[in-house]
Amino acid sequence: MGGCPASVDNGLQPDQTRRLAQFWLPRGASGAPFSVRSPEIAAFLKNDTNEIASFVIVRETSETAPSCLVHAFASKEHPSARPPTLRVR
Repeated sequence: MGGCPASVDNGLQPDQTRRLAQFWLPRGASGAPFSVRSPEIAAFLKNDTNEIASFVIVRETSETAPSCLVHAFASKEHPSARPPTLRVR
């Protein structure tokens, strides 16, 4: 199975995406856990018909300074950092 179906070489296809939530990571909060709660995410998952969902995280900050922010998520293979986890209740 490929990547996100709404993603092409020059970016996202707007007619196939929609914002479900947004969040802010405070400067210096490396490794600190946080939650994103959104009725839009819950509705998106409840309305799913094929049991496959793709999420795209888009950075909206425009860091241009030499000491700019680093935005990253660990994978499950990282030796110490926890990967993103989707918990549905």
